[in-house]
Amino acid sequence: MQFTTSSVARRDHKGNTAAARALSGKIKGQVLLPGVAGYDRSRCVFNAMIDRRPAMIIRCAGADDVVEGVAFARTYDLPVTVKGGGHGVAGRAVADG
Repeated sequence: MQFTTSSVARRDHKGNTAAARALSGKIKGQVLLPGVAGYDRSRCVFNAMIDRRPAMIIRCAGADDVVEGVAFARTYDLPVTVKGGGHGVAGRAVADG
């Protein structure tokens, strides 16, 4: 399971890195930022015409990671999109920004 979260703080890369590190310590899965190995592959969707770049991607290893990720997004007032492996032609599974 994977969900992506988009942050208005994207302009502040240091802030994203610190937040990613804090979240990484709380989950079993991965937290991916732009430029990190696996980020580009994780942000892709079935429809190759969709080219969105979320500020952060959380690759959840289980339900507990989903709970932590949603709590993190709620705490920082971040929008969340869910990518579960389906083929949404509109690309709504990946946020931009």
